[in-house]
Amino acid sequence: MTFEPITDWKFVSDTVMGGVSQGRISHENIAGLEATRLTGEVSLDNNGGFVQMAFDINKNGSDFDASSLNAIELNVSDISALGTH
Repeated sequence: MTFEPITDWKFVSDTVMGGVSQGRISHENIAGLEATRLTGEVSLDNNGGFVQMAFDINKNGSDFDASSLNAIELNVSDISALGTH
């Protein structure tokens, strides 16, 4: 089973519960690799403290049956290791 790259990531932060963390998602080419990049500033003010990016595997929001899968692969990079900032 092959999945296409996900381009409809959603930004979520602690503002959903009164926090003040900020950030954004961008689609970029970093060191020759297509990437979805999450950047932001996490604040512990107002009992906050998170930023994240999320997506619905099924476009209609229904449950995803992963019982036939052996693994899920994520490529996660620290861009500072790539020599770019």
